[in-house]
Formats: sequence, C-alpha cells, structure tokens
Amino acid sequence: MQTSKNKRSLVLAICFALAGLFWLLLNLSSNYEDNVKFPVEYVNWPEDIEIISTPPPFITLRIASKGWNLLILHLTKPFESLTIDLSKTENIDRIPLQNYLTDFNEELDAKYSIVGISPAFVSIESELSRRKLVPLKLSFIKDLPDKFDFVGDPILTPDSILLTGPGNLIDTIYFWKTEKTRIEKRENIVSKRILLKASDKIRTSEESVLMSVSISSYEKVTIDNLAIEIPECQSGGDLMIFPNNGSVSFSIPSEMKSSFNSSDLILQVNCDDIADIKDNYLQVNLKTELNFIKDVTVSPDFVEFKLYK
Repeated sequence: MQTSKNKRSLVLAICFALAGLFWLLLNLSSNYEDNVKFPVEYVNWPEDIEIISTPPPFITLRIASKGWNLLILHLTKPFESLTIDLSKTENIDRIPLQNYLTDFNEELDAKYSIVGISPAFVSIESELSRRKLVPLKLSFIKDLPDKFDFVGDPILTPDSILLTGPGNLIDTIYFWKTEKTRIEKRENIVSKRILLKASDKIRTSEESVLMSVSISSYEKVTIDNLAIEIPECQSGGDLMIFPNNGSVSFSIPSEMKSSFNSSDLILQVNCDDIADIKDNYLQVNLKTELNFIKDVTVSPDFVEFKLYK
C-alpha cells in the first residue's frame, strides 16, 4: 500500500516538473527587453589632446530578443568590450552614443537588437597637449663613511627630460625629479640607473637615467701667506688693504692632495660697493672656483682699507 502511494507521488512530481518545463519553454520563446551593462573600450584617441577625466568604463544597452537569448546573454558574463571609435566624433567633450548604435549592433550577435542606450551622451574632459624640456633633479640619500664625500656633484645622463601632458600642468613644471635613491660607497665611482618619478597625467621621454659620481676620502688642508688681490674698483683713487695676505682652509680628495697646486688659489677683496661702505672694511673671498674642494674657509674674513685720492 505504501509503495503505491510513493509511486503516485513520484508520478505527480514528474508531471509537475514537465509542466513547469513546458511553461518555461513557452515563456522563454517569447520576445522580451532587458537592460544589460557592457564594458566599453575607447580607441583612436586624438593625438593632440590630454585626458583630464576618466571616461565611463560601462554603458547600459536595452536589448530586445527571445527570452532564451537574454538568459544566455546574462549567463555568459563578462561580456566582450564594445568599441567607441573617437575618430568618428568631432567633439569628445560630448559624445552622442546614438551615433554608435550601428557599430554596437554589428558587434553583437544578430539575434540581439538594441532598442535603447544609457547614458545618451559620454563626456570626456580634455585639454590640448603640450611638450616641454626640463632639467632633471636627483633625489638621493647620501650614506657614506666618515671623511668620505662626493668629488663634485652627481652627473645625470641625460640631464634633462621631455615632458608631455596637459598644458595647464606642463606650464607649472620647471624640473623633474628622480625616484629617491641611496648612494653608498661600494666603489670609487658609483654608477647606476635611477627611475624617474611616475605620474598618471605627465609622460616622460625616458623611464630612467644613468647617475654617476666619484667618491673619495677627504683631508683638511690649510694654505697660508696667500696674497689678497685688489681688483679694479670704481673708487676714484688708490686702494690699500691691511693685512694684504691671508690663508685658506679646505677639504680635498686624498688622491689629489699631493698634486694640488696652491698657486691655483686666489684671494680677492670685494669692492663693488666701496662707495657705500661706512666702516672701512672689505670682505675677502676665494676667487678660484674648484668643484673638487669643499668646506672652504677664508681668514681673515674682512680686511681694513684706506682710499688715497
């Protein structure tokens, strides 16, 4: 008796399932409309513009088709991107998507028909592109032992870079930095490639540059009894200074110490504004410019002067 009831229940369940299946088949064979979100790809960007705002990555199409087709369409996500060809529009600031319905229909299967599109327009904020050559600036951390230092400044190759980007940004840029790098003493000459600062709005003609610098130990040197020169001054008379000699102390690379010629050093008074000086003292400067010495001090800093007319 129980077995007969189970059989009847099974038959009823199968009948209901078949009825539901036939109902589903009948309904899915009808025509429907549904909103489907598609990714889009923008191609053929104008060469003379820079993008300020990111265009929307998706648009919504209202698709008409059989219920089966719409169900399959939803089950096959993610969809392939639809193409928006920017060469077909005159103004990318306001792109009417209705103009691309034919293209979208060609990209979709013939069993789908586009009956609507949202948004109606796509707006892309842009600006004319500009190019500018600017010098490079090295950003670094110096990690050297005591008494060691650079011999001259680090050299970047190339020492300038071509920037391309929106004009309003390019006009505000006067140099471009490298990524920060640590310079350590591993050899007497350090040479390595350094990445440039990256930007999502500015493009650089190079991604990296070569940095090289010489490193040496330094020794303190003092040169005494150097004559202090008096340049031609608009003084209207003979200028005398007291004292008329001085000394210079500086640090020099150890390997250059023995070959350094002290006659290369010239002390000189600064008398450019002598007519306005009230205290009868002139400043003493090191006239010689030597990029391999550092920590320069001159003694005396000032000398007394007298003007004989």
